[in-house]
Amino acid sequence: MLTFLDIVPPTKLQNHALVLLLNKFNWTEICVVSDDSSYARPLVEDLYQHSELFKIVSIVKYSRLDDSFITSLSSVMTKVRVFVLFCTHSNGNTVLNHATKLGLTKREFVWIVGETLVKSNGVVPGNYMIL
Repeated sequence: MLTFLDIVPPTKLQNHALVLLLNKFNWTEICVVSDDSSYARPLVEDLYQHSELFKIVSIVKYSRLDDSFITSLSSVMTKVRVFVLFCTHSNGNTVLNHATKLGLTKREFVWIVGETLVKSNGVVPGNYMIL
């Protein structure tokens, strides 16, 4: 009998790795984009505990991916180049599609995504490659 277990690292370890990544590349200002899922909430809350090392310029939190979400996301694009996305896989696909339409997935922008967005083939929704 075959068994498959998807082991997810604890929130604190995920964010510790995120903080190390931000520090490594000297990214001092970020925008956090998240839904209100049970996955995203603790990650965003824990990230605040580390915010003395970087500035959270904006948090774009959404319950619906509508025009107000697009307006919020577009208002951040002149302020920050690094986005941290915590959400479910299906919402992530929609967020990244909106970001692409706004020009936020060009080379000058960085998107750091949570593990729920990464598929086993190493590609996030919309076929954005993981570098």
